[in-house]
Amino acid sequence: MSFRLILNSVSRLILCAVAVISLCMVARLNAQVTGGTILGTVTDATGGAVPKAEISITNTATGLGLQVASGTTAFHAVPVPPAE
Repeated sequence: MSFRLILNSVSRLILCAVAVISLCMVARLNAQVTGGTILGTVTDATGGAVPKAEISITNTATGLGLQVASGTTAFHAVPVPPAE
């Protein structure tokens, strides 16, 4: 094999590797989201569950708030909209 043929093969391999890595990075960037979910369990000072507790969540940047209640097992899952 000539040096030029080896160099050409290596260049193609590097180009393919860069293309695959770039595609993987684009797929990962698209997977990011701006919202979320607040999960938790409401407990009292002794660690006991507090079912049907009122929960207030406030966005300190916007002042917007949300009021929800925990379930019968004191667990709550509150979806949070994207930040503005």
